[in-house]
Amino acid sequence: MCPTKVLDASDIGLPRKETTQQSERMSWGSRGDEKLTTAVDVEVQKLLGSGSSSTAEDLARERFEHVEPHGVIPRLMALYPLFDPSVGSESCVDVHMPAAKTPEYSVAQPMNFMEQQMRQNNFLPSSCGFPSSAWIINTAFRFREASVDFAALREDLLKLFLPFLRFRSLACEDGRWEPTQVDPAYHFLLEADMGDGPSAVEKVLGALMTQSLDIDRPLWRIHVVPGPRGALVVFRVHHCVCDGLHLVRLLSTLCPKQPRWPVATKWSPYAVLPAVIEMAKALGEGTTGAVLSVPQVISASAKNVLSSMDAPDSFIPSLTHSDEERAKGCFGAARTIVLIPPHTLCFVKAMKKAYGDQHKTAVSLTTVLLSVFTGALRRYVDAQSTAPFASDTRFRISIAAPTPSSRRQYTKTGDANPDGLGNSFVAFSFDAALGETDAVERLHRTHKTLTDINVPVMAATRAFLANKVVPLFPQRTRQEMVLGFIKQHSLGFSNVPGPPDHITVGGAHIQSAYVVLATVNPQVTIMSYDGYLHVAAVVDPAVVTSPHLLSQFYLEELVDLGQKLGVTSDPLAPRPDR
Repeated sequence: MCPTKVLDASDIGLPRKETTQQSERMSWGSRGDEKLTTAVDVEVQKLLGSGSSSTAEDLARERFEHVEPHGVIPRLMALYPLFDPSVGSESCVDVHMPAAKTPEYSVAQPMNFMEQQMRQNNFLPSSCGFPSSAWIINTAFRFREASVDFAALREDLLKLFLPFLRFRSLACEDGRWEPTQVDPAYHFLLEADMGDGPSAVEKVLGALMTQSLDIDRPLWRIHVVPGPRGALVVFRVHHCVCDGLHLVRLLSTLCPKQPRWPVATKWSPYAVLPAVIEMAKALGEGTTGAVLSVPQVISASAKNVLSSMDAPDSFIPSLTHSDEERAKGCFGAARTIVLIPPHTLCFVKAMKKAYGDQHKTAVSLTTVLLSVFTGALRRYVDAQSTAPFASDTRFRISIAAPTPSSRRQYTKTGDANPDGLGNSFVAFSFDAALGETDAVERLHRTHKTLTDINVPVMAATRAFLANKVVPLFPQRTRQEMVLGFIKQHSLGFSNVPGPPDHITVGGAHIQSAYVVLATVNPQVTIMSYDGYLHVAAVVDPAVVTSPHLLSQFYLEELVDLGQKLGVTSDPLAPRPDR
């Protein structure tokens, strides 16, 4: 266990030993100028407030009192717990199955700002016609057995969910989680047999993902669908309850081999320090004696984010909505699901290692998968058009990234933390390597772009904006900002590490697991489960008129990249029988 400690000056921004270059960079942000210190003091006290019992503010105040009394950077770093209300607990925890009991009493808990906006469906103007069902995370589990014991499955999942406050609470419009009674008859539905068709799962998911949830009940529901090729269980939960990472970690407790998840991420202050310095430099306040206030740093961070909205993506007829449609906030109402066959995680890991060995660099699994799907899109565009592809075509992807969070799901004794679920993520902009003609070149470009972005710093910056700056704007302005960001992107992408081992629920064995989101832009979600990767794409059929080809081209790009990197195993190797 790694408990949070009170940070001293060296932890927050004043290194004990440093190179000459580091010393020059640090001295700029740590001047003992009296005017500078006074200005920061004023802003710090404004942000901290007075008499609040907030855990985050208490922690920030505690840190603030134990740092070097001079210098703006250490003082700004002391405020970092305010970036995310959940910061202030432990860095990691062993996962245990929760006790089969529901707390005898509960009290209402507040949502954070992002969750309240999701609940109210206020992120976009009503003219966009953004349905509330678009905020629902649909997780589809395919079982080995044609049917499952409905009563046993319900008992297992209630035992897992009910210890958590949000699964037994109403999501009130005023931003509270209000405990209520849970009616299993509403939350668990046994559907008709889905048949034996080749697209049976996609059809079931397509019908379910457009259904809204009853706001007068806890915002989740489970559909059990028998089928001759294996039963399907679709778990639907509103995004305000939790994000995909928290949800998958919760489900992973059903693994026979208990994984150890880093539920709470402890970030070094040095990960955020460069962002603070760069934000301040962007204001041109690098001269001696300049007064740098917290609002000025906020202003610079806003400029950093708004730079991703400078121009729309290129119009690709077979892949994106037209400029006119985007300008009006029209992104189509229909959605089609494409489920790419499960392929082995070891194949992608082998490509990751081969590329790293050949180019003497470290590359992430997300980078490889993002490159492969970019290649699938390029192959699809080439197949749908006879016109030559312009090398300067711009195709931006909005990538979901986790942010610092210390929200624990389970205590040391294995009991569920009632408030152990939440949302801790941001989205950042990525220019896809759609103009590259070769699979390896696409991976080169993808790796370089993600490296240049510096994801941890970007995530910290945007978390600060989302939690502390955006709420200060009027609703209409916030909606215009979000719509502006969406207009400049053509695809959403997320990669969620799933359970590393197989899961048994109600005595039945899960074979595969897909996550489906029907958001404004097309969405690609990748989830690993039991050694296999499961890729789900949701697209507008009015634009992507042959969506089934995406699956074919994804597998072609996967094999092509593997062969060029010297990986010759079969990515579609069948799962061994247990």
